[in-house]
Amino acid sequence: MIRNFVSPQQREPLRQTTDLSLGWLAYHQEADGRWDSKKHGADAKNDTAVTSLALLALLGAGHSEKVGSYSGNVRKAVAWLKSKQAADGCVWDTSDDAAHHRKIGYPNAIATLALAEAAGMGNVADTRQAAQKALDYCTDVHQQGEGYEKGGWRY
Repeated sequence: MIRNFVSPQQREPLRQTTDLSLGWLAYHQEADGRWDSKKHGADAKNDTAVTSLALLALLGAGHSEKVGSYSGNVRKAVAWLKSKQAADGCVWDTSDDAAHHRKIGYPNAIATLALAEAAGMGNVADTRQAAQKALDYCTDVHQQGEGYEKGGWRY
């Protein structure tokens, strides 16, 4: 994928930078599978969003629940996100303390994207089910209301 966007002489430094970045993420992942946003300087705790973004970085580099040198990190992150999924499909850590739309709405959307990407790459049944449940939640929430309030993120 990288070769489509950079010159041959830029590939190796870019690969090395990517490898170092993924190594940093892997090293700083908590034992329970999340990344601790407060530990790394966030003003407000939002581990759902931070974990989802870190997971997307690992997935984007080609690692999945089944393949890649960071497959264990991917599995732990996916498991943590699944453990935060409510019965209605919403994915968020109830201990996150950001403002409301940053506490539930955006983190849930990012987590849904990460679960969907993981499901597509790994084809693990439990992950596919969690991703579908999260997508169903988003669809249900965005079909509430009338007029301009229907079908969006409240604006």
